[in-house]
Amino acid sequence: MPDRFSGSAVIQSIEQIFSQGGIIMAVLAVVAFIVYSQIIDIWLTIRCHTLPEEHRELTEKTKTLAVWVSVAPLLGLLGTVIGMLTTFQSMGTTSRITGATQDPMNGIASGISEALLTTQAGLIIAIPALLLNIGYQRKLQQCAISVATNHTDTLAPASQHINDGGSL
Repeated sequence: MPDRFSGSAVIQSIEQIFSQGGIIMAVLAVVAFIVYSQIIDIWLTIRCHTLPEEHRELTEKTKTLAVWVSVAPLLGLLGTVIGMLTTFQSMGTTSRITGATQDPMNGIASGISEALLTTQAGLIIAIPALLLNIGYQRKLQQCAISVATNHTDTLAPASQHINDGGSL
C-alpha cells in the first residue's frame, strides 16, 4: 500500500489540485502567501508597549489584511463562475473536424471540479485569516486602552502636585 503522505504523493496531489482549479488557483496561492505573510508580520510586531506611531502602523496593516482577506472568497467565486462556464460550454460540443459529438461528461466533471476547488480554496484562505485579523484588531484595541490607562496613571501624580501649588 503506497504511503499517501510521502513527498512525491503530496506534490502530485498539489499539482492535481492546481491543474483542476485552473488559473484562479495560482492567483489564490499568491493571495494566500500575501495574507499569511501579513498575519505573521503583525503577530511578530504586536505588543502592548507599542509607541503611537507603531500602533498606527499596525492598525493600517490590519486594515490592509482585511482587504486581502476579502479578496480570497471573491477569487473563489470567480473560479466558480469560470468552472460553471466550462461546464456549460462542454455540454453538447461537437468536433469541428469529424462532426462527432464529444462526451460532455469529462467537461462537465472538469468544470464542476474547478468550481468547487476554487470556492473551497477561497474560503480556506479567508476564514482563518479573518478570525486572526479580528483577534489582532481586538488586541490592538486592548493595547490602546492599556497604554491610555497607564499614561493617565503616570500623569495623575504630577497633575496633583501642580494642583497643590508645586512645580515640575
